[in-house]
Amino acid sequence: LHGEPFLLDMQPVEEAPGTAASPSHQTTAPQFERFCLGLLLRDPEILYQVDRRFASLELDRLGPEDFSGTDSQVVFSAVRSALAQDDEEPSEGWRRELAPALIEQAEVLVAEAGEADLLLPRVQAEAVSHALRLRRRHLESELVELRYQLQTAQEEQAPVAEVRSLMHDLQRMGAQKNVV
Repeated sequence: LHGEPFLLDMQPVEEAPGTAASPSHQTTAPQFERFCLGLLLRDPEILYQVDRRFASLELDRLGPEDFSGTDSQVVFSAVRSALAQDDEEPSEGWRRELAPALIEQAEVLVAEAGEADLLLPRVQAEAVSHALRLRRRHLESELVELRYQLQTAQEEQAPVAEVRSLMHDLQRMGAQKNVV
């Protein structure tokens, strides 16, 4: 697994008997996504660093659409919301946004992220790297969809304006993917 040195260094967190999330609450998200979300849940302020990196690359901020599955998207949205409020620490604020079953799933993600020191530049860089990887995966998926739409539009002899719009979107997303 090239490009995931920090994940490979992580030791699995031992769970006490009876504390593991039930299979219905476990996400099928890739390990790098689970790790990234776990770090963001532990310290939502890491998202500021991710956003700054994305801005430096002229990309939109990390968003729910960058995560696979509705549960992960909802959990990420809770992290983003926790940063927007001032009533409590963001690392606690996301809990108020989630249903109990998702809180349980989120806490499993936090436990899976381990006890990494979030102040270490290496850990912060790893979080940003995984966020970029999430974006790349999202863009690749969008590009496949756009190619299909363009092919369909051409086969059905869609209006030239529609074909041009799809081609423009395809070029824009391709350029973004090349940046990531």
